[in-house]
Amino acid sequence: MTHGLVTTIIPVHNRPAQLREAVESVLAQDYRPIEIIIVDDGSTDETYAAAQALAAEHPGIIRAETQTNAGPGMARERGRRLARGEFIQYLDSDDVLLPGKFSLQVARLRANPECGVAYGKTHFCIDGTLGERSAWKRTGERIYSMFPSFLESRWWGTSTPLYSRVATDAAGAWLDLSSEEDWGVRLPNCRTGKPG
Repeated sequence: MTHGLVTTIIPVHNRPAQLREAVESVLAQDYRPIEIIIVDDGSTDETYAAAQALAAEHPGIIRAETQTNAGPGMARERGRRLARGEFIQYLDSDDVLLPGKFSLQVARLRANPECGVAYGKTHFCIDGTLGERSAWKRTGERIYSMFPSFLESRWWGTSTPLYSRVATDAAGAWLDLSSEEDWGVRLPNCRTGKPG
């Protein structure tokens, strides 16, 4: 584990253009050091080639991996096992991060070392346009304990939290959840408004 490093794990399947947008939102963060692990989940188009091109453009920051199609949960798990960061960011390939996210959330985790997760407001957008700036779901609320609230509702998306590596290691492996893929952590598709 590398102290201070934020690792972003991006599973992707057949979304080359959206992948580039997701990666650019990570590269635009004002926080350093960062690494990005893209795990192509058996794409049948040029997505893996796009991931490799991004890795070639940003050597030492971006790593491109591929696997047989097994679903986003298993792609996230592959990324988690490769991650070197003290902090872990999961990001779906059709989502983007707002500027300053890493700086704010790393600072909160440093100020509260007893916490394993920092989160903030998540905004919903359709067709690439950010709607009203109100919080999506319950991300604008201060919730002091993830359980039992996560047993009651899905109140954040994949990109909302930043995890300490200690928390992700304690949680253990992502499971193959292909029938009810990653319940509780998906963010709606920013372009279509449909679950992504």
